[in-house]
Amino acid sequence: MNTEKDRKELHDKSNQGEPEDDKNTGPVTNITPHVTNPSPKIILIWRIRSSHDDDIQEEDRERHEGIITSLVTIANSKVGGTICDILLKHGATTFLEVEYSIPTTRATASRTLNRLHTCGVVNKVGYVRSPYRLRNTPGPHSVIYALKGADPQAAIEAQERYGASVVKARDLTLEIERQQREAQNEAQALEAKNLVEVRALEVKNLAVQVLDALPPNHDRFQLTPIYDAMNDLDIDPTDLTLRNEIKEAVLRRIQEVEA
Repeated sequence: MNTEKDRKELHDKSNQGEPEDDKNTGPVTNITPHVTNPSPKIILIWRIRSSHDDDIQEEDRERHEGIITSLVTIANSKVGGTICDILLKHGATTFLEVEYSIPTTRATASRTLNRLHTCGVVNKVGYVRSPYRLRNTPGPHSVIYALKGADPQAAIEAQERYGASVVKARDLTLEIERQQREAQNEAQALEAKNLVEVRALEVKNLAVQVLDALPPNHDRFQLTPIYDAMNDLDIDPTDLTLRNEIKEAVLRRIQEVEA
């Protein structure tokens, strides 16, 4: 027959054999006198089974079971788990912080936070106010979600992070716009340079053709043969700028040959 001392030693040995990772290092609800160091999994089982206590009304039991199922689903999902991590880390958060941290869509963030609110995990403790919300910001005010029982300071810090994110996003937008303007100006400058080079090449080629079309021993002071040669080459008579550039190029070439 086991004595009280034997049972105590057996209980101590069984507790010593638990893996460290399964031990709950925080405050522990005293489940039974025989389970003094329950793992998180044991606590979860206890909480689920506690919903079946005889003194709980049937509708309350079903609601409690539904809440546990919903919370397990949220905490085990990628987006929901990350939102839970943010709340556990800071105590409070906003849509914007969730969007930037995961990232996810505003609709998904709203749906998850509202489910946590419905399950009684978080409270809507207010809205982001000035000076953290910039004036004339379009759209509805951002709701602050805080874990139930969180220190009110958590909501203030959530607003501070919100304001920092808004400023960062604004600065990023301004920087992107600046880079886009620079890229556009560079593209326009390159295009203008290319047009100048194309024009210069066109004038050079046409000037060579005009020179070849001039009569031998052409008097460089006579411009009529140059214009006649341009007409013979079907150079647009209405493009006076082009014809003048060709004329100047022909005269420079003649001067270079004579020199």
